[in-house]
Amino acid sequence: MDMLLPTTLVGSYAQPDWLIDRGKLAGRFPPRVRARELCASRAEYLDQAQDDATLLAIRAQEFAGLDIINRR
Repeated sequence: MDMLLPTTLVGSYAQPDWLIDRGKLAGRFPPRVRARELCASRAEYLDQAQDDATLLAIRAQEFAGLDIINRR
């Protein structure tokens, strides 16, 4: 079946509370999400925490039925 209009996500998912320290983030303008000091996870778990957050965002897009999945 041909798609009339493929769907995708525009914008970014909010980072989960277990990944980002919202208190530190609120005190910065503009927010810098790549700043390591904003991460709530300990350094040795950061890569896995980011991978987990990415998978959650992808699964949510799949569940919503989007045609074009992205990692943002």
